[in-house]
Amino acid sequence: MRGPVVAQLSLLSRAEKISSRVLSFAHTAARPDALKRRKSMVCGGFSRRAWNAAAATSQGVELDGRWALSDKWTLLGSVGYLDFTFDDYQGASCPAMDALITGEDLCDFTGKPNIFTPKWSASVSLDYLTPLTSAMNFHGVLDTNYVDEQFVDVTLNPDVKQDAFTKLNARIALEADWWSVALVGTNLTNEDITTFVTDTPLSGTLGAPAYTAYMDRPRTFTLQVGFYY
Repeated sequence: MRGPVVAQLSLLSRAEKISSRVLSFAHTAARPDALKRRKSMVCGGFSRRAWNAAAATSQGVELDGRWALSDKWTLLGSVGYLDFTFDDYQGASCPAMDALITGEDLCDFTGKPNIFTPKWSASVSLDYLTPLTSAMNFHGVLDTNYVDEQFVDVTLNPDVKQDAFTKLNARIALEADWWSVALVGTNLTNEDITTFVTDTPLSGTLGAPAYTAYMDRPRTFTLQVGFYY
């Protein structure tokens, strides 16, 4: 079951932007005063459980900038910090293994973070654009993305927590007014990245907890051809 997310947002500082011909910079900081969430999950058996997190605080800051190194090279970057804490969250479902060992199905998550709330995230991109002829450009982009460790299971199970990772992507392309051809490489460092984990249905009833994980794509290369009209 899904329910509404209710929040009141108060800016800690105004969003600021500085720009010129070669450099632009912006930052935003925000803090929701109140946050209530409804969660649901498969509990390792036949049932689905829904519950409310009574209160939580989420606050953070994000910085991003762009620097024109020359008429062909552009450097882009961003960094974000997020602090999410459950102020009052009793009666949450325990990790399956903990429930099997202790016999307790409900846990107190007060003071813990939420799923998908890494403390730090950052990205850096280098963009190169140059004409090859009067009708065709070469365009190359190299970017790297960092994401801090985070929970990817709603029971906040540390055994399946996603470690911090850095993912490298690249794109090289020939571009014209009405067509483009590009070779795109994603996750070039071939990182193992878990995007979501859940208890496998029925595993809890059999006394042997198991988990189903959804993974990001491994190293992948794609040829893209586009026509514009």
